[in-house]
Amino acid sequence: MKKISVPVLNDEYSINVFIGTPQELVKHGTKYLEFDEETVKRKVDNCKGTAWNAFTMDCSNYNPLILLNGDLPSEQAISTLAHEASHASDFIMEYIGLADESGEFRAHTISAVVRFFFKQMRLKVSKKR
Repeated sequence: MKKISVPVLNDEYSINVFIGTPQELVKHGTKYLEFDEETVKRKVDNCKGTAWNAFTMDCSNYNPLILLNGDLPSEQAISTLAHEASHASDFIMEYIGLADESGEFRAHTISAVVRFFFKQMRLKVSKKR
């Protein structure tokens, strides 16, 4: 299980990405979201990845959460991560009332999430050497 926290705008807002097996995602997603396990399991079992808008939930963790199936082939994992980062970007924009007419906020947010992902995965690979 890998957790990556990507700051957006400043340290107050971030997107938390959990990458792991479906079982790990259910366990950690349930804890993070303070949801019942069945709700998270249903979503994880039916998706390659999923984004959750914790701003609208009654839980202590309010930053958006992405759960990404770590068993996916790399090309599917990257495209799924970018897709879910787009949703997470929308959650932040809605929360702070940002109208992103140029699309720059969304583009930079997706770039940050994917960049952090690659940095973390590269570090993991280099530690094995």
